[in-house]
Amino acid sequence: MRKVWLAALSVTWAACGTGTEVARGPEVVTDTIGNTIVVRTVSGSQWGADATLVPELSIGEMDGPDEYLFGSIASVAVDDDRNVYVFDQQAQNVRIYDPEGGYMRTLGRPGQGPGEWHHPTRSSKLKRSPKKETAPG
Repeated sequence: MRKVWLAALSVTWAACGTGTEVARGPEVVTDTIGNTIVVRTVSGSQWGADATLVPELSIGEMDGPDEYLFGSIASVAVDDDRNVYVFDQQAQNVRIYDPEGGYMRTLGRPGQGPGEWHHPTRSSKLKRSPKKETAPG
């Protein structure tokens, strides 16, 4: 029996301001580790006060239809229309949800044929082509 874990998917947004912003920025410390620059905020806030994350959307259930059960979420992306793409590495598919969290469709499945994936590790959003290509004739 396939073990299914619930992964609560929450798309959240941080408050952009409180109206009490301070003119100077936060105090930061910058370190270099190899070829990576690490910047840490040690005091202060970008917003001048405490920021609060507010849940905007939640997708996932403990029990319910398969399209709302997740095994191992590897990535999440949102397109320009606010549709949410969830790549479940265990199920080896990408599920698409509308801006309200309603299931739309699934892309891919395990396998090695057309429309099938063999151990995918990540997904990324591709920009749409600015023009539609058509075959001559």
